[in-house]
Amino acid sequence: MQFELNEALLDDILFSMEDQDWDFYVDTQAGTVVNGDQYQKEIKKDHESRFISLPDWDSSSGFRLMERFTAAFRNPLIRNELSAALNQGRGVFRAFKNTLSLYPSAEKLWFSFKKKEMRREILRWYNGLREEWGLEKIGVEPEETDDLLLEDFRFRPFRGEDDFDQAEALHQQCLKEFGEKLAVVPASTRDSSSILNFAV
Repeated sequence: MQFELNEALLDDILFSMEDQDWDFYVDTQAGTVVNGDQYQKEIKKDHESRFISLPDWDSSSGFRLMERFTAAFRNPLIRNELSAALNQGRGVFRAFKNTLSLYPSAEKLWFSFKKKEMRREILRWYNGLREEWGLEKIGVEPEETDDLLLEDFRFRPFRGEDDFDQAEALHQQCLKEFGEKLAVVPASTRDSSSILNFAV
């Protein structure tokens, strides 16, 4: 059965997709999301075709999303910490979340990125259904990664020793990356001044 994907239903689907403990379905007649128990009760009263399973979304999908977010992040310190969290094995989701909690601006970007990507997945799923129904597809939101590239830095006044330590760590990371890429610079001259002068 056909149904309209309005904003309220889209948000309900997005929320339900993240719950790995239940199966969820769209009740196409009511235009709502129901869990597995509600589904079992309803199909006894009505025909099963009234219900449609939500888009596939599991822990692997979530992990791939975290990988894409991390790869797009330009701040090397945060990117490296997120990469380390993703590579630690067990408890990877908790480690990723804990790392993000240390950087509120990065955490905000993550929630925005995740919501946009999951909404895009829902729209792809809905367009697949529309195709089966013989209807025209609705527009999919365009790729938006500029915010990850442009908003992962923020500027504020210098705050003393804590900021100095972080700035020094970032500086050393930059020197290391430049040193690895600038193989033409002799090792004997590969100090901070020569690399910076060469890079300019």
